[in-house]
Amino acid sequence: MSHFKKRVMLIMTLIVSVCFIGLENSFVENKRTFNCTIERHYRHPVS
Repeated sequence: MSHFKKRVMLIMTLIVSVCFIGLENSFVENKRTFNCTIERHYRHPVS
């Protein structure tokens, strides 16, 4: 039983880590595009 529980814990940790990495990557992408938009706006202000 303990072996099965250990395997479940391992799988759960793997899934959580993968989800976390995916979230982090998407967050970095969004931040990059957001910064680019702000830079563009301030570089070429609307007159």
